[in-house]
Amino acid sequence: MCGVIARSGDLLKFFSSKNLSCSPRRFFELDPRLIVEHEVCYIFHSHPFGSSRPSSFDKINCKRINIPYLIYSIRDEDFYVYNGV
Repeated sequence: MCGVIARSGDLLKFFSSKNLSCSPRRFFELDPRLIVEHEVCYIFHSHPFGSSRPSSFDKINCKRINIPYLIYSIRDEDFYVYNGV
């Protein structure tokens, strides 16, 4: 699962995206319109098999777009926020 958490008035709202990656079991790729059309606070995605800690791919892309990642581990049932630091 992937998407963005964005401001909607005074609230935060989740907008889901189809994973557009060619390797969706290993990587995720959002519909870029979500980032352009919303005031994004977090990029959200799940790690189905690993921990909620960011992968090297997550770290690189989070720093590149300068939007924190909210990662959910399905295996461990926990969240991790990575802000690029």
